[in-house]
Parts: sequence; structure tokens; C-alpha cells
Amino acid sequence: MSTLFIYENRTIVKKTDSTLSYNDFPDDKTFSSVNIGFYVNALDNNCFIDCTNLTNILLPPGLKTIGDNCFVNCTNLNKILLPPGLKTIGANCFTNCTNLNKILLPPGLKTIGANCFTNCTNLTNILLPPEMDTIGDNCFINTPVLKNVNLCQRRPLI
Repeated sequence: MSTLFIYENRTIVKKTDSTLSYNDFPDDKTFSSVNIGFYVNALDNNCFIDCTNLTNILLPPGLKTIGDNCFVNCTNLNKILLPPGLKTIGANCFTNCTNLNKILLPPGLKTIGANCFTNCTNLTNILLPPEMDTIGDNCFINTPVLKNVNLCQRRPLI
């Protein structure tokens, strides 16, 4: 299937039936908004690493996997809505997202990788879905204002 990019007003749209990767974007990584096409089912490792101007991202409903280091150093990202079909968030995914203050983890999410929210210094609340099987080591290191981690537990965590 072909790939469609629209790069206007700092918005990138990609429509494909595969994985979105770091190399899919133009050399200019200063965009602030991303709208990912409906057929993307995975964000590859390092996909948005060091996109420091990124504030807003629209993820497709069919997204199943967010790879390791995907949003590392996206320092202006303040909130993200994760789609209900998401199963895995990779290691270090949101490390150093210092403006991220709220994240809603969707029902059906099974795994959060190690160090996923390290240095998310403005993260205040997180709700873990009941289907959660694995929370990686040091997932919430240096999250000084994190007030609530709510877990709807149905089975033991590994």
C-alpha cells in the first residue's frame, strides 16, 4: 500500500497498513501536531524521539503497539489519548516528557515497559486498566508530583 504524507501547518498525516517509524518523517522534526492515518497499527521504536515541539498527537483506533523510546524527550507533549485496542507500551516510551501531566491507559492494555514514565515530572494521575499483566521495572521513577496510581486489579501483576 502506498504512503500518504501531508505536511502543512506542522501536521503530518500518514496512511498505511504498517508500522510508522522515525525515518518516515521529513528531516525537519520541529512539527507540533501529528495526525496518524487510520491503518497504522504500530509505532516503531524511537518513532518520535526528540520531537521537542510535539504537543498534540492523534493516534488511530487500530494501534496495537507503541515501541520502545517512542516519545522520549517530547518535552512539550502534555497529554495523550491512547486508543482502546492498544496492547503494549514499550520501555522508556514517555521518558523525559516533562510536560505530560495526565495519561489515560485504555482498557485492554497488557504491558507497560520498564522506565516508561521516568522523569515525567508533571505527571499527576494515572489509571491502570484491569487487564494489565505487566508493569516494567522503575516505571514511575522521578515522578515527584504523581498523586494517584489507581489500579483496577483482577489478577496478580508479574
